[in-house]
Amino acid sequence: MAAWGDLGSELTKDYVAEFSCFGGSLKTVSATAEANGKTIVLECCDVANGFYLNGTTCTACYYKCKTCNGTLSGNCLGCDTATRDLISGSCICKKGYYDDGSSQACLACDSLCLTCSTSATRCLSCIIGAY
Repeated sequence: MAAWGDLGSELTKDYVAEFSCFGGSLKTVSATAEANGKTIVLECCDVANGFYLNGTTCTACYYKCKTCNGTLSGNCLGCDTATRDLISGSCICKKGYYDDGSSQACLACDSLCLTCSTSATRCLSCIIGAY
């Protein structure tokens, strides 16, 4: 989970990851460590929750992606599995959910909608017998 620059041979990658990312889920945090008289800068990147390492820079995924390898909509590697399906690198809302244009998870349609678009009550198809 850690991104790092030129560490030389002072620290192992495992130690760097533990040192810089210890304590839970982080989006981005910088820390300075002293190793054998050399100061190094470490960065954490929460690659399991909407970010990826672009070289040594922690970069946000496209808003629909939970995990990714780039910033475009087709660069998704994983989605919020409760509300989205991964299809050809894109996270698509499941039936009964809609995309609000900014959230990683899709939002639920109204209970009378089978499918909806742009809002919970904008039904594209209805539950049989609802209307």
